[in-house]
Parts: sequence; C-alpha cells; structure tokens
Amino acid sequence: MQTMHVSRPDNSTIVSFPTLAMEQYGFPMTGVRRFRLLNVLLDKMEQMGIPLEFGKRLVDIQQPDQQKAAAIATATASSSKSSGTSSTTSAPAGPAVLHFQDGNAYEADLVVGFDGLRSRTRALLKGGNEPPPR
Repeated sequence: MQTMHVSRPDNSTIVSFPTLAMEQYGFPMTGVRRFRLLNVLLDKMEQMGIPLEFGKRLVDIQQPDQQKAAAIATATASSSKSSGTSSTTSAPAGPAVLHFQDGNAYEADLVVGFDGLRSRTRALLKGGNEPPPR
C-alpha cells in the first residue's frame, strides 16, 4: 500500500493517508495542483499547434465503447433487414467525440474537464446524478 501526501508549497506535509491506487488500478496515485496541470496542458497544446477555443457549451461525449456499440447495432439492424439474419461487426476503439451546443463536434484522444465544481464533463462521463465532490 502506498501513502498519499498533501503538502504545502514549502513541501511540509499537511496530511498523509494510505491509497490503494496501485492495487486497484495498476499505477500510483499522483496529486497535481489544478493551475499547474492546466499550464502544462496549455504549453503542450501550443507546442503541438492544437487550437484552444473558449465559450463552448458541451452537450454530449460519445466514448469509443458507445461508438462501437452504435456501429454494431447499425450493422446488425442493416444485416437483419437485408438477409433475415443478424451479424456483428467489430469497430476499433478510437477517440472520444465531443458534441457542442453550436453544432460542432471534435474528436479527442484525451478529455480534460476544467469546467468547475458542477462539471458538465464529469456529469456526462460519470452520470448526471453523481453529486459534485466536496
């Protein structure tokens, strides 16, 4: 079992607690301050030429498993109608597709929601009934 440490800027420990991240997920848990993570991501986006847009309203996230299920359902329905039998089709896992209120959709290999305490991103990924963290 590993221990997670919450520290002050001078690296003195505020609190320590055990974590089972390695046992449960196969990798250690790491804490990062939000502004530092945001700065690292923004710097990398700039280096890679990835555009950043503001004022977008996220309405849906279609995850690769959902895309695969939709492709299989469509292929099965089409096959059943034409031949009277059903078949399955496998689709490779791919990027998530983010759908926005303005009608635009974007593919993303990584989705990071920096949209606040009542995160729309979290609600779409984890379910709308999950309360925000305390």
